[in-house]
Amino acid sequence: MSIQNPQDLIGKHISILPDYEQLENYEANKELGTRVYYSKANFSFFKEEINSISIKTDKNDLIIEVSFAIYQILDNPNYLDIFNKEFGKPNACFCFDELKESSEHRSAEDVVVGSKIFSTKKCDCNADDVIYSVWKLKDNLYLQVTHPFTEYATFPRLGVKFSQTNDLLEVE
Repeated sequence: MSIQNPQDLIGKHISILPDYEQLENYEANKELGTRVYYSKANFSFFKEEINSISIKTDKNDLIIEVSFAIYQILDNPNYLDIFNKEFGKPNACFCFDELKESSEHRSAEDVVVGSKIFSTKKCDCNADDVIYSVWKLKDNLYLQVTHPFTEYATFPRLGVKFSQTNDLLEVE
């Protein structure tokens, strides 16, 4: 079986990938009956090569989520138009809401490390501070894009996740 796009992995058995390894299972994943894998299989998304993806499977090792990062698409200042042309307008967009928790500590190397946890709220998809855009695609497939250009972004990459569920839309 030939899989060209990462989203085509959803519902398939993990063994379809030629190269994968299971990552440490966290307690939350064990309770949910899921496993997390990492793969260096080659795919492309919007003509951009993807050479590593994170995969979540159910207890039967059927793939329920595929996540990866893309970089070059950010060279286009209107990158969201590319998604809208391919998938239509997002079903919802989300921005930061209330600060829930904030912490700061000094590492052994004397570097100050901070962490902030925010709740999210639904917002206009054209807002400058959108952090997530979510599409509900056919066959109960969701696409979630995490935008890098926010006050708290630390990496110049766009996060892409295809999954059978989406916590943001399901909370509504």
